[in-house]
Amino acid sequence: MAIDQAELIQLRDELVRNRAKGLRSVQINGERVEFVDDAAFARRITDLNAQIAALQGQRDDPFATVYPVLGRGL
Repeated sequence: MAIDQAELIQLRDELVRNRAKGLRSVQINGERVEFVDDAAFARRITDLNAQIAALQGQRDDPFATVYPVLGRGL
């Protein structure tokens, strides 16, 4: 069963709140998830942000510069 965008946003917000509180474990849908360290917490939040962006049709890096490649047509 796929998770929709609203659920991903809710999950991300819950993780951000618990990380801000300094907690290492999160209980979501009756399941307890414990993170080894803050870096693991940050990686999961980053992963959720990427999944949300993909569902919204956004690129991973909205500030990336795109350089067009132009030729003379020869």
